[in-house]
Amino acid sequence: MPDPVNPRDNAAVREFYRDDPTGPSLAEVKESQKPINEMGDVAVDVFGAAASHAFWHEAGNAAEHAAERVGGHVAGRVGAIANTAYLYLSAIYEGTKTALELSVVKPAERGEQISRGLLSDQSRFAAAMVVQLADDKLLPPEYVAAQRDSLVGSGSFNRSPGVLLATRIEADIAAENPEAIAFRDQLVASVRSGLDTAYLRHIDSPATLEQLKASDPEFRAQYASDPGFQLGVRAALWQAQTHPDDFIRAEDSRGVHAATIQLAQGA
Repeated sequence: MPDPVNPRDNAAVREFYRDDPTGPSLAEVKESQKPINEMGDVAVDVFGAAASHAFWHEAGNAAEHAAERVGGHVAGRVGAIANTAYLYLSAIYEGTKTALELSVVKPAERGEQISRGLLSDQSRFAAAMVVQLADDKLLPPEYVAAQRDSLVGSGSFNRSPGVLLATRIEADIAAENPEAIAFRDQLVASVRSGLDTAYLRHIDSPATLEQLKASDPEFRAQYASDPGFQLGVRAALWQAQTHPDDFIRAEDSRGVHAATIQLAQGA
């Protein structure tokens, strides 16, 4: 019996997964980096520094009182001086550390997050093109074109990382590479599953998606780990926000399809 085909044995497919096709999009990264969303992180940092100072201040006081109770007045005064010196030095350190983080570390982290968001978007775009070429009726109409306009814009289509990656995968499929073919088949099946889930569970807004991820561990795990499933959900969500009437019709169609299957299984 031949060994099962592993799509990741294909170089282009490995690159697809390396680019994190289930990671946050560029738009989601930018939203998370807005000042209102970063204020929480700053507040946590400030609270942590203040709590640290308060802890050591109280610890110093406790040591001083304990020393005085056993008659160690000199030791108590030394402890108080050491505690005061620590507070000053710690404040200087925290101030320097905060300045460094705000001027160097934070911008570098934001730049890295943006870069990862771009790579994730490009890998999802590549997946959408592979799916579109396999079944041009599966994804919502105009979805792939909208992703192209968003990611490529006025740039060169043929130089887009997503286009180049999809081209490599399609070339391997045309050459009958079994790993590339298995990847395409798995991707199409997963996208169909994601679309069905989005329509059947009425994922029509980002808030609904986040609520579902928070309340359903199985859905959350599949969304975070399965690129095709996530692409299907994202495509349906895009349709709900841009073509709500089409989304409703697709929901109705999926509902009839699901009811038909249940009746057939019960017969």
